Amino acid sequence: MIKIISILASLCISFSAFSLDKYSTADPGAKKVIERILKELKITEKDVPQILYDKIDYVFEDSGKWHTYWFGYQDVRSSRIENPNITFIEYFINTEKQGTYFLSFMYDQTSKQILLSTKQIRYSDKQTVLDAFKETKNDTENSKIKHESDNYALTQTINKVDFAAYNIGISSGSVVYMDQRIIQL
Repeated sequence: MIKIISILASLCISFSAFSLDKYSTADPGAKKVIERILKELKITEKDVPQILYDKIDYVFEDSGKWHTYWFGYQDVRSSRIENPNITFIEYFINTEKQGTYFLSFMYDQTSKQILLSTKQIRYSDKQTVLDAFKETKNDTENSKIKHESDNYALTQTINKVDFAAYNIGISSGSVVYMDQRIIQL
């Protein structure tokens, strides 16, 4: 009888754990980022926090070792953009291990779509950047070269708005990963 109760209790706990979505268990700082995005975009639908978090959760993988800053339409005094149907916010997130992210959200209330543009900037030694470029260049099934020179190149994931810009300096290099996608609400 005790075995049956133990099994039932563990099943209840297991089902409870599975019923939690990723957003409900997210870091409090990540939740603040999502809340600010929703506020600036003027989105009030209850399911959108989870949708947004699922699209950008990878930027919070450094376990709280990151810092953010944001700005929107109202931060530039000379802005005359006043279309109430379109809202905008951009976050930049410095992380300890993943470099710097720029996340831009433009929301069109009429179409109920968010255009999400992301950029990730990574710095490393020259050889690591060259190796990353060679690996992408050799993956002709999934990527193509848009341009290439001795110290910089641009690749694109085939049939996607997904790019990588490589730059080699004297002693170091960088890669900027960029993409765009639509989030339909």
